Order: sequence, then structure tokens, then C-alpha cells
Amino acid sequence: MIFKNIVLGLFCIANLLFGPTKDIDVNNILKESINTFTYKIELEAREDALEKYRAELEKLRKSRVRIFAAGDFMTHGPQLKGAKYNDGYKFDEYFKYLPFFKEADLAMINYETTVSCNGQYTGYPTFSSPESSVEAIKNSGFDVIATANNHAFDKGFKGIDKTIDTIKSYGMDNVGTYKDANNMPLIKEVNGIKFGISAYTYSINGFDSHVKGTDKAYAVNFIDMDKIKKDVEYMDANDVDVKLVYMHWGVEYQLKPNKAQENTAKKLNELGVDIIFGSHPHVIQKCDVIESGGKKTYVCYSMANFVSNQRREFMPNRYSENELMMEVILQKTPNGVVVEKFEAHPLWVDKYRTNGRDHYNVIPVREALDGSIKVERINQIKNKLLQSLEDFNSIYK
Repeated sequence: MIFKNIVLGLFCIANLLFGPTKDIDVNNILKESINTFTYKIELEAREDALEKYRAELEKLRKSRVRIFAAGDFMTHGPQLKGAKYNDGYKFDEYFKYLPFFKEADLAMINYETTVSCNGQYTGYPTFSSPESSVEAIKNSGFDVIATANNHAFDKGFKGIDKTIDTIKSYGMDNVGTYKDANNMPLIKEVNGIKFGISAYTYSINGFDSHVKGTDKAYAVNFIDMDKIKKDVEYMDANDVDVKLVYMHWGVEYQLKPNKAQENTAKKLNELGVDIIFGSHPHVIQKCDVIESGGKKTYVCYSMANFVSNQRREFMPNRYSENELMMEVILQKTPNGVVVEKFEAHPLWVDKYRTNGRDHYNVIPVREALDGSIKVERINQIKNKLLQSLEDFNSIYK
């Protein structure tokens, strides 16, 4: 109404100044002016709505975390020989076909070896690896490394300290082993979601008494429910949104979790742990969702080896060549963080020999078979990839 009165007023003034204009249809002009004015208002409203929509999308993006997690990174003797070059040791080829970790908001792996303190490198039974193995993990996009496993103490306290120092020197975090009594979980915020992260092992290969009950008992996290409870309370005190743990547990080469794993997972659920990534059995085991008292815990009982020299040629079975990469998508909502995705992806380790040297590539099985990731040796390994996928499907039906 105000706009209409303004337009009529302008025409009255024009008539007074210039006299009546017979050829002008005042009503038509008034109608067009009102339509133009209305269109501008609607356009501005749409632009405001679009801007708000973009802001909401950005808010959602910043409150969403995509995790990729892997199992045991090992360096057996043949791997060390294969990685040795004149200018040092190179492990980057392991990750050649795995862009996922760089694309993740949070990438994690279990480092089942130690970094050498003296430049001497050994494989099984007491692992000691070149620093470049950690560098390769960093180059491939990882953020957090679990170091609590049965080989954590292979080179004593010096090995633990050297491994921690090396991981931190490459800008990554470690969980599960510690240099001092400040052995609380890692608190890490990613895209507005705050994580509490820790790792625990069932044993350190007969060296347990060198750590437990000593003045350096803080050095290794064992699967001790009193310690885990204390760590969960620390996470709660720091208002974390997600409690995530690596558990080094189970029986080697068993395709099913045992009762001890299942019972421990239930206890972790009762304590409020949200996500469990399992390692140690060297073969893949199932995933599950445990729910008790309205609390859900997402667990993968074993992601198996990420890379190793455990091959079908001299192992009792082929299953140690298979492994998992876990993908988890979390979204923060007004009602808390929800798990939108908890999915296992099959991987397989390709070992081959050229020019007198052993090479190891970790292959994403589905992506290699469907061609979405181009693998140079696809024709040579296709049947083994199909077999690996069949093994995966037998567990993940």
C-alpha cells in the first residue's frame, strides 16, 4: 500500500508539472512496478535462504568426521631386505594404491614394531625398524599410531622411547605406550568432534614383569579394566564426544573372536566406549554392534595385518594375506554424535619379486577388481583378489 501511494504521488506531481499524459497507462505501470518490487523482495529472500543453506552445509561439514583405520604394520626380515636401497630404506610402496588415508579426517594404524635405537634392523621375533617406516606412514596420511602391542617392548624401554619420539617428530600422535607417568588417553578434536583415544595390549611377549609392578609400569597399557576405567573417566572429565580404543587381543590365526575378546568388548561397552578397533590375530574377524542399556559400541574384532611377510607359502593358511580397512563416519548433531557408517573394506597384500628384490603392495580388493583404482599387476593377481573377496564375504555376509 505504501509503495502504491508513492507511485500515485509521483504521477500526480508529474501531471502538475507537465500536464496530463494521455498515452501513459498509470494502472499498468503501477502493476509492473509492484511486480518488479515483489520480484526483488522474493529474489533477496531466495538469496538469503541460499546463504543460510550454504552456512548450514558448511556447519555440517565441519561437524562430520571420516575415519579410516588399519591393522598391524609389521616389518619381517624379507620386508627389510626388500626395502633396502643404497640411500636407505623405503616403505612408501606399501601405500601405493591407498589414497583413502590421505582423504580421511582421521587416519589410524597399529605399529607392531619399534624404531631402531642404534641403526640395527631386525624382524621376527624382536622387531626393530628404520625410521623411514614411520616417515612412510606419515606420507600416506596417518594421524594417530597405536603402539600398545605384544612387540612394543622388543627393544626395551629405549625402544619404546625412540618409537614415541620418532612418531612425534613426524607430527603424529601415538597411544598405548608412554615415556613418563602422564599416560592418559589422547584428547584430539577433529572437525568439532572431540575424541578420547587409547590403546591396550594383552601382553608384551613374556616381558610383562619388566613393566608391570615396576616404577615404569606407565610405559605400556595392558588390558587391565581398572586402568581402562581410569582412562574412560579421564575422557569423560575432558568432555569427549567419542571414546575410541585399539585392542591388541585374541588368538593368532583364528577367524572368530574368542570368549575373552567378546567379554572384554562387553565390559568396554558398559564403560561407555564407542568404537573398538581390534588387532593381533593376523587374520580378519567380524564386526559387531554391542548394545546394552541404550549404549552402542561398534567393534571390529580384528583388522588383521596391514602389511607383513606372513604368506600362504609357509603359513598354515592363506588368510594372513587378507586384512581390513575400517571406515567410520561420525556426525555431530544437537542430540550428540551419531555413527552414520561403520564398514569394513577388504585389503590384500601383493608380494612379488623383480630384479632380485621383494616388493609389497597393499591392494584395495573391490576397487582393484572393479577398476576404480588401477593396479599394474591386476592380471597376475586377479584370481587371488577374487579369493580374498570370497574369504571376506564368508565373514561379512
